[in-house]
Amino acid sequence: MAKKKMPSKYQIEIIIIILVQILPKVITATTLAYLSSQKQKGSITLLKNNRNAASIYLMGYALEFSFKRKIVNTLAFNRGFPETKSDFTFYNPQIAAFNAISTGIAITQLRQIKNHNLSDLIIFSGAETRIKSSFLIEWLTVQSWNPENRYKIKRYTSDQTNEFIRSAKVIIREIS
Repeated sequence: MAKKKMPSKYQIEIIIIILVQILPKVITATTLAYLSSQKQKGSITLLKNNRNAASIYLMGYALEFSFKRKIVNTLAFNRGFPETKSDFTFYNPQIAAFNAISTGIAITQLRQIKNHNLSDLIIFSGAETRIKSSFLIEWLTVQSWNPENRYKIKRYTSDQTNEFIRSAKVIIREIS
């Protein structure tokens, strides 16, 4: 009986390189939910240690990940959130369907959904009307979050931080 030859280390490396190039570079809805949960936990830990600006910073990312998860579900991106133009193009049928029924802005480019702007993300999440009509105070509290604020020296009181976290949690709960 002939022994089967195992691929060489070099052949395995070539296979891995090819797979990395052809496999989708998406973030699954499960991963986005996990990341949101982890950012929320980190935010609470920072709040308990009076690191208010850092707490708000992390909770903003929790919101961002939750909106992106909602976009995945709303637009039926079954493989996950697109990270590359080719992955975005893969979803052309879903994007066309969304654009056909959308009363808001049509999605035409990846950068419309692959950003940190909560005001953009809420539009494409499908939750804008519900959040702004039922949770306007909470939305107004969190809408201006921007990761670029990390470069600014800004002091937040415990009350401001607690209100941001409370508002973010309400919105996350509503879009989950």
